[in-house]
Amino acid sequence: AERIFCWYCDRDFQDLHVLINHQKERHFKCATCNKRLITINGLRIHSSQVHKQEISAVPHAIPGRDSLEIQICGMEGVPEDALAHTTPNPAPAPAPAPAPAPAPAFVPAGYPINTAQAAWASAAPQQYPAATPGYPAPAQGYPG
Repeated sequence: AERIFCWYCDRDFQDLHVLINHQKERHFKCATCNKRLITINGLRIHSSQVHKQEISAVPHAIPGRDSLEIQICGMEGVPEDALAHTTPNPAPAPAPAPAPAPAPAFVPAGYPINTAQAAWASAAPQQYPAATPGYPAPAQGYPG
């Protein structure tokens, strides 16, 4: 795979669309009105016609890559010799394997299975005291 990088600042990107947005925001953005242009030539013409200002170099470019003569949009226009001396972007790290699902707790037939209900169903039955002082003992079973 071909390395995707910004010619002007040598920053790497995984996606061409993100690279183009970076160039528009970082290198082709008008310093006067913040308009984002597609190419450096577009920025040069905009600055000259709208603001009567001349730009002499690509904004925020590393030395030697700030010329207005090279027209670049994304990876289009990057000099061939620059492409020959680059290494491809490293492959993204594989996503970690999902954790195995926990073994379900025993749930009596008829109970819906979800985490809260499974925990409730598998818990020991709550023990109530035989009698609370000052109150009658609880009834055992149902009359009838």
